[in-house]
Amino acid sequence: MHLTVAISVACVLTRDWRIAPGVGVIEPKVQTVAYMLHEKAWSRATPIPPNPQPPVRRCNPAAEGDRRAPALTGSRRAHR
Repeated sequence: MHLTVAISVACVLTRDWRIAPGVGVIEPKVQTVAYMLHEKAWSRATPIPPNPQPPVRRCNPAAEGDRRAPALTGSRRAHR
């Protein structure tokens, strides 16, 4: 489809059916190279920020807002 459009446009612009296929075949190649150069220039112009490391989750419920009673320390034997 792209090749047909390129040849048709070249034929309309040049009004020569012998030149149109040459332009139609060369145009996609030139466009591919131009796209590659554009992407390379764009990647140099806009630096990519480093990917930050995800936050490390700690196993400390009190630090994460857990409002439950703190764990009991020592023995819980019944007094006799």
